[in-house]
Amino acid sequence: MKLLNVTLTTISYILEFIFAFFTIINHMYPYHNKIRQRIYNNELIRYEYVKRYKSITPCLLLYFSTEPRIRPVREHRFDEYDAIFNKLFST
Repeated sequence: MKLLNVTLTTISYILEFIFAFFTIINHMYPYHNKIRQRIYNNELIRYEYVKRYKSITPCLLLYFSTEPRIRPVREHRFDEYDAIFNKLFST
């Protein structure tokens, strides 16, 4: 019985690790793809550059009409988003 209990506990830890790993990969990898899709779907309300947002300095904040309403972007992606904004908002 004790051996079975240890085995189930070990399996439980392994499954928790696998779930956490795929949760991280699923949420981090498509982050900017999802943001771009939301921008092109006209969900973007406004954006602003701020000196600090939580632990991100500097930061581009994107405000959307749907959840999640605020998406932060780190500095190394600023040029990418500037190009998108110029393309969308130029007349």
